[in-house]
Amino acid sequence: TPIKLVKQIYDDAKEKKITNAYEGSSIAYNFIMELYVYLSNSDKLMEDWSEGVISAALFARNYYQDEIGAEEMADASQLSKYHFTRTFKKETGITPIQYLTNIRLQKSIELLQHTKYTVDEIAQLVGYKNANYLNKVTRKLMGKSPGEIRQGK
Repeated sequence: TPIKLVKQIYDDAKEKKITNAYEGSSIAYNFIMELYVYLSNSDKLMEDWSEGVISAALFARNYYQDEIGAEEMADASQLSKYHFTRTFKKETGITPIQYLTNIRLQKSIELLQHTKYTVDEIAQLVGYKNANYLNKVTRKLMGKSPGEIRQGK
């Protein structure tokens, strides 16, 4: 994933393994291509979604770390909350809250596996108030605690 690549680039730069501009340029190009592939794969399903659902999904991806929910996503879609919720579920197969939760869970797993942030810090970085709620979500959806995810169990 692009997150792993950024960490590798950071580590290489820190250890002064990038020795010239050509190598740096090559690394930057590699990162951009990796990011492009990652984003193009994650958006394939969006081709069939309506404009309002796409707007809401992009809003969720960009603001998952804030206190947002279905109502804010509906506002981004410019649809009524009721119509938005029905349309979103019909087109994506999941509710807006499930979509937002999946984004937050994915980001928290990346942070658990690739950073040394505390579970409480990660919870706040992905839009949850505290570690207890993140723990509840990971146990419910993954069957594991954040600590177990971090340890790769």
